[in-house]
Amino acid sequence: MEHSIKKNAVFCLCCYLFSNARENHPCGDFVREGYSTWNKATERFNYHVGDHNSAHNKALRDCETLRKPR
Repeated sequence: MEHSIKKNAVFCLCCYLFSNARENHPCGDFVREGYSTWNKATERFNYHVGDHNSAHNKALRDCETLRKPR
């Protein structure tokens, strides 16, 4: 997650980088507008991350692969 002081919102960098590569990527507010509803942050973040095969976790694995190519 990346925090924008200017927008007072957080963004998911790995989803931003890799969301266009996937159809039906449910990361919307963490990618485009940033997330700033702080009273429900934990609940929304957990929903964003999802299970092991979620779009977020696939984007995270792609990001890690980019950072550490074999």
